[in-house]
Amino acid sequence: MGTGLPGEVVGLFSNVGAQSRVSRTAMAYGYGFTVTPLQLASAYVTLAGYGNRLPLSILKQDRKPEPEPVFDAGDARAVIAMMERVTQQGGTATDADIDDYRVAGKTGTARVLENGAYNDQRHVAWFAGLAPVSDPRIVMVVLVNEPDTDRASGGKVAAPVFGRVAAHSLRLLGVRPDNLSNESLPLEPLSAALAGSPR
Repeated sequence: MGTGLPGEVVGLFSNVGAQSRVSRTAMAYGYGFTVTPLQLASAYVTLAGYGNRLPLSILKQDRKPEPEPVFDAGDARAVIAMMERVTQQGGTATDADIDDYRVAGKTGTARVLENGAYNDQRHVAWFAGLAPVSDPRIVMVVLVNEPDTDRASGGKVAAPVFGRVAAHSLRLLGVRPDNLSNESLPLEPLSAALAGSPR
């Protein structure tokens, strides 16, 4: 899942580790495997496409790529609905919020692996997101390696960068706003989101 460029690294995932209950639990919050920012962005593009994966390229394509369905559209919408709460009041990445647009995303703060063990003093902070939620047009991953701050969380360090860059990008692309009220949308009951309600 990459561009095929020389020197591009691959992520690491152990099928053996996935058999362990402890490993599966660790994977649920981002430990036990590795992924590049580009691979993470590719996963978010699949979410933005409601379960349809698109090939990655750094070149403009002459033809629209053929999407490959990899998971259910209803599941993708449910995940996006949950991720939208991350950027709303009470979430961990309110600084990723953009005036007039609905944003969905996820923060991350990971310890750096050093000599086979995690270093509690070194961190990578990131935020990955998509916008606008009603009809995603952009996906972005912001990663800050070892931020020089006491507040090294993805929500405090990477989310504000996403918010600023995404806001300019959406306006440059002429993307129609989908939240003109300038207020947080009422939270949809989680049961409805998990039911994969249509957009």
